[in-house]
Amino acid sequence: DDVRFYGYPNPAATQATFLYYLPDGATSVAMAVYSAMTGSQVFEATLPVDQVTYTWDLATVTGAPVGNGLYLCVIRVTNNGGGTTRSEVYKLLVSR
Repeated sequence: DDVRFYGYPNPAATQATFLYYLPDGATSVAMAVYSAMTGSQVFEATLPVDQVTYTWDLATVTGAPVGNGLYLCVIRVTNNGGGTTRSEVYKLLVSR
């Protein structure tokens, strides 16, 4: 099964809500956000397995707002057998 991962609105100004669909047997989900300009990771979160949406406030892990620009978002899913699956990269534009 594939991992599906989308966000809206895009471009985002104050927050972005991500929808994610997980394969059967998923036990943990981690989201990572990278700056397309620098390649550095700016945010990460553990997402609830029993939900399908997560809202990001467009801030770094320390709470500082991310700057305008393109961000690459991906989720990694671990299943009950210990295997991992990754979503395709979702491109989110931040424009405040």
